[in-house]
Amino acid sequence: MALTVKQRIKRFIITHILPGIPFMALAVSGGMLFFSRFWNIDSASFMMWVNIHKIASLFWMVLLTAMVIVIGFKFHKAAFQGLFSWGKADLLWFKCSLKSIINPNQLITDNRVYKTRQKVNLLLVIGGCLGFVISGFAMWFWASILIFWYVHVVFFFMTMSMVIGHLFITFKYPISKKQPIGAYLKVELFCFFVTVFIGVGGFFFFNQGQKASQGKAFVNFIRPLELSKGHRIKELVGDCSKCHDYTGSLKDERCLECHKIIKARRDTKSGYHGLFEGNCRNCHKEHPGLSASIIPFNPLKFNHALAAYKLVDKHADPKVKCDACHKRKGKTNRGGVYYLGFDYAFCTDCHEDPHYKNEFGNVCDTCHNIKTWKGGDVRFDHDRDSKYPLKGGHVKTSKDVEVKCADCHKPLKKGDPLSKAKLRGLSYACISCHKDFHKGGLGDLCENCHTMHSWKGKDGKINFDHNRDSRYSLKGKHETVKCELCHQPKKSDGSQGDAIYRGLSRDCVSCHKDIHNKELGKYCENCHNDSSWVGKDVTFNHDTDSKYRLKDKHAKVKCVECHKPAPGKNLGTVKFIGIGTECIACHEDPHKSTLDKKCEKCHSIKSWVGEEVRFDHDTDSRYPLTGEHIKVKCIVCHKPEKEGDPLGKAKFVGFKTEDCDDCHKDPHKPEDEYGKDCLLCHSTGPWPPKKPDFSHQKHAKYPLTGLHEKVKCLECHNKKSVRSIGPKTLEVFLKSCLVCHKDPHTGQIGTDCDKCHSTSGWKGKSLLFDHNKHSVYKIDKIHIRTACKKCHDKGLYKPIRHENCADCHDEYGR
Repeated sequence: MALTVKQRIKRFIITHILPGIPFMALAVSGGMLFFSRFWNIDSASFMMWVNIHKIASLFWMVLLTAMVIVIGFKFHKAAFQGLFSWGKADLLWFKCSLKSIINPNQLITDNRVYKTRQKVNLLLVIGGCLGFVISGFAMWFWASILIFWYVHVVFFFMTMSMVIGHLFITFKYPISKKQPIGAYLKVELFCFFVTVFIGVGGFFFFNQGQKASQGKAFVNFIRPLELSKGHRIKELVGDCSKCHDYTGSLKDERCLECHKIIKARRDTKSGYHGLFEGNCRNCHKEHPGLSASIIPFNPLKFNHALAAYKLVDKHADPKVKCDACHKRKGKTNRGGVYYLGFDYAFCTDCHEDPHYKNEFGNVCDTCHNIKTWKGGDVRFDHDRDSKYPLKGGHVKTSKDVEVKCADCHKPLKKGDPLSKAKLRGLSYACISCHKDFHKGGLGDLCENCHTMHSWKGKDGKINFDHNRDSRYSLKGKHETVKCELCHQPKKSDGSQGDAIYRGLSRDCVSCHKDIHNKELGKYCENCHNDSSWVGKDVTFNHDTDSKYRLKDKHAKVKCVECHKPAPGKNLGTVKFIGIGTECIACHEDPHKSTLDKKCEKCHSIKSWVGEEVRFDHDTDSRYPLTGEHIKVKCIVCHKPEKEGDPLGKAKFVGFKTEDCDDCHKDPHKPEDEYGKDCLLCHSTGPWPPKKPDFSHQKHAKYPLTGLHEKVKCLECHNKKSVRSIGPKTLEVFLKSCLVCHKDPHTGQIGTDCDKCHSTSGWKGKSLLFDHNKHSVYKIDKIHIRTACKKCHDKGLYKPIRHENCADCHDEYGR
């Protein structure tokens, strides 16, 4: 039975308008969700449209169900049966429809009650609705399966184009069976292509803007909101298959491929995640939008005891925010808060190590606890936990003030906390903390002298024992001397520590002024000792320690007697070495260097004068003493220049000993007549000598013979005649007897007396004159008997005339 117009209108309202209202809501909400990709709406707005879309889909399904029930199954059955009857008329319709695309005047004829266009429309409606509905509800219940998202977006475009075209034809030809020309069908196709263009072209257009999604592929059409910040990385954005399957549900294995820490926790049933059996997506809802997080975490309600690290003491303080610990950057340099992947075995895994160059490593709990990091809760025990126990002054000063850690462990920068100081690896040497007043002079083993109770020791004295700890033992007066007297500070106002202690010479002159002016060398101990530097304590032994032994009177003489200092100076300033050992080096030379420097030739050290003078005139001089000279005192011959001066002032060297008159006054006149060879006549015996040892034969150039031997010296050598035998006349004396004897011949015969006379006698038989030899006149026997004076009267001997007798005889005698 045919329907009336009223019934047909009613059916149209039921089948089109009523379902169209929720469908329009679906279309609008779906469009908003689709276009939200291009301006990135907030999560709340996005979820609002999602909810609208879901509610609209439910109303739409309810209305469609109601429509089928109200209209009846028979009507829908007839419509569905027509879908399975296709013939040539249907092919002709498709042919004309395609031609109408090119030719707008092409008529599309179809005179059947159930036309081809109706079949196509029903097929599109049923296919689009079913595909759209099935994929949408599948997305609702299995949102992680990709294929439903792809199918849904495809049917979105198909449905939108079908609805636009269907509405156009419906409103253009309501209830009309007139065949529309191709121009109007083309409008429907045009709307379809415009829809596709807007969807596809709009994607590429908006994708380049500032608010475009990070995705660069078709996935941008099907995804819900943006990925969470933590998942918005290059490897995930644009490739849904990294996490999703096309046909299967979201598997935890995909999550755990990246979240390996959680996998380990779940495998070992440890930590917070190890307590749960469900899927990851049950808690972590992905695609929350740009600013949302998929971690359902409320810091105020979270029970940290469920985590692998239980919070106690300072960590459990409500003032400590989660972000204070969970603030590390991820490995991909993505910011944000992280709750997993933390190493908590060591404090330095969360806390910055304030210590110098991580010098303590990761064992913070050796010193610190989680109640507080400093102050009294620091349980570091310097004696127990370090290799350097604190004792004495390192615990409290001499003023009972507690030593602070920062006093030794000073931060590198002023104002920094103690933790910035170097605490480990410090040298145990005192100078690493304390100023070395010795400036390296004593090395770094300060404990050799000082103690920890005080730098000056418990009783105000250092622990240094000069005898035990140095190479120079203190004895005698050195034991009571203050340190600073020997170890003087470099500066007048400097401390005792500034003095030099090591490397000092052990020579006395390094501390004591060398009053000897270096002449005695540096071995002062050869003479002095530690008890006293002077007096009896001087250990110098002149006999063993010098080249000059003191004996006899020298042994009793004081040092200053020989080693005389300058006025106002002490003995030490005099010269000791290099002094000559000759007597004149100490004693004044009374001889004024006229004698040999070897005074010991004459003198001894028992006494300088008298019997101790061991000078032997015979052996030690060129003039041996004999006779009366032996008895004569030295001063008799060696008279001082000045009267009253001692013998030493006399002259001893340079005397002329060849002649007696060098000492004795020549009694002969003139004094030079006999020459200087007195010993020719005299001896060193008494004057005049009882037995003179003078021999005219030995000592004179005129030997005495004959009567001369009997003649006394004074008969020849008297004041009148002696001068003729002086040195100047001796030569004449030797040639003429007339020097001593008077010439009775008055010079008539000459001076050659020995022709006639001899020393045996001057006349008689002693006469040597031979008239026949020695004179021109030869006498005969008669004349021989005649006395000489007969002829030579009146002492005339020559010339005598002797040519005629009458020259001698008178005339009567002829």
